[in-house]
Order: sequence, then structure tokens, then C-alpha cells
Amino acid sequence: MQVAYCENCGKMTGHKRAIGVGTALGALVTGGASLLAVPAYGKRCIICGLTESDAAKTTPAPQTIAEAQQAAEDTAVGLKWLAIIGFVVAAIIFLFVRS
Repeated sequence: MQVAYCENCGKMTGHKRAIGVGTALGALVTGGASLLAVPAYGKRCIICGLTESDAAKTTPAPQTIAEAQQAAEDTAVGLKWLAIIGFVVAAIIFLFVRS
């Protein structure tokens, strides 16, 4: 196991390859040939389960309650606009199909 900094967790954690049921099933079906791919598996954080490249792409969780509330408000506003646009598009389609 390798100890490295995890961007998602924000701390030093252990990283190892995750070998599970899918790997075992693949080895069974392919007669063991799929085990040659195991060294290519990315090492995953033992806390959050993300690879180093996945953790770098992920935005960290909001640090304060104010940031979390602002994110929730932004989501609500976005969903309202999505509903309005969907209704308008449905009305336009209905008018053209009906004619």
C-alpha cells in the first residue's frame, strides 16, 4: 500500500489497487488472462475509493454552511429554469404537432 495525499479527502491516506468480485469473475471467464490487466488498475484511496486522477477532477465538498446553502439555492434556481424551459418546449411541440 502506498501512502499519498488524497485531493478528495484532504489528507494523507493509503492507496491500493481495488481487486474485487469483478476481477475474480473476469479471471474465471477468461481463464486467468484478465489478471494480466491488474497492474494497470489505478490505485484507489482506502477512505473515499477514488483514484488519484478521479480525485483531482472532483470538486471538494463545501467547507462552510454558507457555501452549502448557496450551492443548494443555485441548484433550486437551475431546476426552476429547467422546468420553465421544458414547459415552453413542450408547448411549442404540442402546437406544431396539433396543426
